[in-house]
Amino acid sequence: MKNLIAELLVKLAEKEATAKGQMAQIEALEIVVTALVRKLEPQQHLAITTSIETAIDNVGRCRR
Repeated sequence: MKNLIAELLVKLAEKEATAKGQMAQIEALEIVVTALVRKLEPQQHLAITTSIETAIDNVGRCRR
């Protein structure tokens, strides 16, 4: 029983470490995307925003 609990704790710690790594990657990606978007011309910014909104709407419709 102790071995089972120990194994579960190790697996939980591994999953937590993976989740932290993924969060760090997401945060880095947010920084990069924000920097890129700030460099866009207003027309490009609007086009990308519209495209993203359309994609999100389409995903929402598909999940219903």
